[in-house]
Amino acid sequence: MSRSQPPVALRRTDANAAASQRDWIASIWACQDFSAAIEIASPALTTRINAILTGTVSDSRQVRRAALALLRYALRASTRATPFGLFAGVAPLGFTDEAVARMGAAHQVMARVEAVQLEQLIWECERELFPRFRVVANNLARVQAGRLSLLSIARTSDCEPREVTLRHTAAVEAVRQLAQTPVSCEELIAALARRFPWAAGAKITALVRTLMDQGVLLSQLRAPMSQPDPLRHLLDALPDQAKGEPAAFATARQMRSHLDAVSEARQVSTCRTALRSAAEHVRTRQSNPLAVDMRLDARVGIPASVVNEAEKAAVALLRLSRFPNGSPSWADYRDVFLERYGIGAIVPLGELLDPVAGVGFPAGFRDSLYARSSPSLTDRDRSLIALAHRTVCEGQLDVDLNTDDLAGLAAEDVVPAPHVGLAFHVRARSREDMNAGRYVLGVDGAARSVGTTEGRFLHLLDPAERERIATTWNELPTMIEGAQRVQLSGPPLYASTCNVARVPRMLPDHISLSEWPTGEEPARLEDLAVSAEIDRMFLVNRLNGRVVEPLLPNAVEPTTRMHPTQRFLAELPRAHTSTYATFDWGAAAALPVLPRLRLGRSILSPARWRIEPAQLPGHRSSWSEWIQHWDEIRKRLQLPDQVYLGNSDIRVRIDLNDEAHLVLLRTEIDRKGTAVLREAPTEADLGWINGRAHEITIPLATDTSPKPPPRGTTEAPRLSRSTEEHIPGASSWLYAKIYTHPSRFNELLTTDTDKLFSSWPTSPSWWFLRYLDPRPHLRLRIRLDESTSYGQAVERLGTWAAAMRTRGLIRDLTLDTYRPETGRYGYGEVMSAAEDVFATDTTVALTQIRHAQVTGTSHEALCAASLIEMAEVFTASGEDGTTWLLDHVNRSGAPLNRVHAAELDNLRNDGVPGDGPLDESESGQAVMAAWQRRRGALTAYRRALLETHQAPSNAVLSSLLHLHHIRAIGIDTDSERACLRLARNAALSSRARHHRSHA
Repeated sequence: MSRSQPPVALRRTDANAAASQRDWIASIWACQDFSAAIEIASPALTTRINAILTGTVSDSRQVRRAALALLRYALRASTRATPFGLFAGVAPLGFTDEAVARMGAAHQVMARVEAVQLEQLIWECERELFPRFRVVANNLARVQAGRLSLLSIARTSDCEPREVTLRHTAAVEAVRQLAQTPVSCEELIAALARRFPWAAGAKITALVRTLMDQGVLLSQLRAPMSQPDPLRHLLDALPDQAKGEPAAFATARQMRSHLDAVSEARQVSTCRTALRSAAEHVRTRQSNPLAVDMRLDARVGIPASVVNEAEKAAVALLRLSRFPNGSPSWADYRDVFLERYGIGAIVPLGELLDPVAGVGFPAGFRDSLYARSSPSLTDRDRSLIALAHRTVCEGQLDVDLNTDDLAGLAAEDVVPAPHVGLAFHVRARSREDMNAGRYVLGVDGAARSVGTTEGRFLHLLDPAERERIATTWNELPTMIEGAQRVQLSGPPLYASTCNVARVPRMLPDHISLSEWPTGEEPARLEDLAVSAEIDRMFLVNRLNGRVVEPLLPNAVEPTTRMHPTQRFLAELPRAHTSTYATFDWGAAAALPVLPRLRLGRSILSPARWRIEPAQLPGHRSSWSEWIQHWDEIRKRLQLPDQVYLGNSDIRVRIDLNDEAHLVLLRTEIDRKGTAVLREAPTEADLGWINGRAHEITIPLATDTSPKPPPRGTTEAPRLSRSTEEHIPGASSWLYAKIYTHPSRFNELLTTDTDKLFSSWPTSPSWWFLRYLDPRPHLRLRIRLDESTSYGQAVERLGTWAAAMRTRGLIRDLTLDTYRPETGRYGYGEVMSAAEDVFATDTTVALTQIRHAQVTGTSHEALCAASLIEMAEVFTASGEDGTTWLLDHVNRSGAPLNRVHAAELDNLRNDGVPGDGPLDESESGQAVMAAWQRRRGALTAYRRALLETHQAPSNAVLSSLLHLHHIRAIGIDTDSERACLRLARNAALSSRARHHRSHA
């Protein structure tokens, strides 16, 4: 329709005003394109308008309400680009030498049965045709505590998703096993009858039907979300013998015929007639029976300079992210994973997400056990609050992020996601202006990955266009080198959301969740496992060890409308990357006015005003009183003539000089309590595209090289299982946590642990680690032997702890489950060998602490000497140990402490540890003896690793050196780096002396 509508008076409801409003409605309704769009979007409003125009309805209040609604739709049609029915459509974008914008009239309309309506039809077909079709087990159903549980989909608009639980009987499990791959219901019932011959046939049939009704079994009548035409899938899937039954087949066939007529229509009148016919045939209880999309007859292209500007804007958004190190909830979850399983552990996905056997979902997910961490006021928040306040107080509404401002707000070292999307509009008064660089790019959206925004419209493209996009997607970079790209597909939690969740198959590899399988899934859900390193997490195919990176190319809202497992798989691979989104003002968003944020030719965030009801007279006040206050507010806030009213993409552009638009504004404030206004481009600003509201979406990929695969992923990686954990009282391990102040650690360890074990028949093998989070404590692992039972060990530990508490040395004692870090150190006998290293390293750490206390030798020098000794033993030679330190320890950092370096050089006595200074004292001799015992344990552990290929030695050695510093000195990153650099420097000096002596 025309972007300029005739004026209408909406502030009065008398008879004269109603007549004027009725005339305005008639003039607007005369536009066939617009009235056809309304007819599809709101059949109820269409009925009301027809009644007004025929004189059936004459009440002035009803006429005014209809005129207000029609005005909103008119503004939506002319000022908002979000595709919706016939109001706006999509077209491919070209990267051209010069700007191109040509619009034809042969738009293509495609209609589908609205998802809830289709759900009702499928439900009826399943009930009428059972058991004459195939079913498959739902792969999101889980067995927990003797029950089968499943989060079911909300099938109608008036219900919510719910947790379905059933007793996990032998018969239920048999159904699940028999239906792992598609099987006909009749064959399934027959197989169950053979397996349970004592069960009545009617009961078996009822069981299968119940499991299907509850969603445990999925019927072939339900199209996977990668099928863009679910009604056609239904017709193709119906068994041949059912196609003569009018109740099951005729309805679907007639629906298909009407929808095809819509696609074949070329004129507005023909299309409108076809849509009306289809809607009338489909409509039952749904007010909007059709989901309509439109492919525009348009050719649009933008020059390279605009693409380059978009890239710069995306980089700026990445650097200005509120969470440059990734989501805090995911960081907390990674810590939970590492605490539970350890670095390098590979845990089956199903076990991990079990809230009892595993750790469940991260905070913010549906059914998560964890609360989101409370937001705190950050330095970024303070800077943005100050920036916004200072700008507004100076009477300005524009912040130009020059180099200094950007450096002050932006993070330097960000980890980008492998690919993202950017949505924007371009303000240029003509195509010539755009070609000459006289334009402004306004950021409208930031998609988490390629396909998020455009995925649901791909079915509107022709095969060649889809093939080009598929080729691009297949060439997208991955986070991890050699990772397998897979497309995730599965229904959302609400049937109504299926309209926007369907995306054609674009990647060759596919994972289906809770849907009919395509038969080509190279990686099944049950084959997935999760692993983690200190700063990132991975999905791994446990059959071949390959990292898997899923792509979910739709814009379904993840928190409430997406199945949590689907969301988990989509978010996990990039959870540690900088959170990419439109600019987030953080705490500053609460300010009533926010300035425009600009970088170069890009508006990263438009100016925004929040109008509260308290600023204006109430809804009972007169129009003149209200408008007087409004004019004062507008002048004070420097509001432009045209602004967007509303949040996000649910917005319309209003003219603050138009009385009817001000009525809309007042209605919004009265109805919602707050009105949000944002600066908007004028029609002239969009002259290059003939004044049309538009939104351009482009994919962007990082040029950062992929990271190497995680260690421990082999062709058939060993999985970490909860069965390998040691429950208190049920194993030969005692694991205790002793809470105290960190200043008490060394006293307890060097003096009082001797008292603990002095009463034991034989001194056990044990080790410790220092911890500071969540409260400072020592963790003791004690290996029990035949001489001491678990009960006796706990009694002795408790007696000792009570004495320590009386002396004020400890606060609490708790017992916990010991979970060996098998993913980090190895499995079986290899883990046992690692535990021997931990025990001997504990002895080393304690003797070093005692030696430092007696002689005054620095802890850092002793620790560095010990690190060198460990590297040389673990690599099997002094030369290899030196090489390892040179290759793996960062040489940069604060200047070395020369006193510590001299002490270390003295301790090594020309590169030979333990020959000289340590011989001079009893405590030094104890250190050398402890080193000797550790050498034997390290040698045995290294041999076990090499024989079994369970873990790469480089990573293991790094971990062992890290743990030694924690034992010998504590948790102090700066100190650990300093000790490692001392060791590296000493090793380098030793090599230089060796070379000189042999020159």
